[in-house]
Amino acid sequence: MQTKFVTLEAQGKTATVGVLMVHAQDHLMNTILVKEMLGYMMNMQNEINQLKGMDQK
Repeated sequence: MQTKFVTLEAQGKTATVGVLMVHAQDHLMNTILVKEMLGYMMNMQNEINQLKGMDQK
């Protein structure tokens, strides 16, 4: 839906975006950010464990 709204705006057409759409986009962005951060944190913890000789490989 977001791509559709951006495309319409780029074509000079107006699209009505409601509060619900903005709220949903906010949740999506937060979810993507948390997922990415958790990936980094898991990699860091694995590296810490390896440096401490605690790796489970």
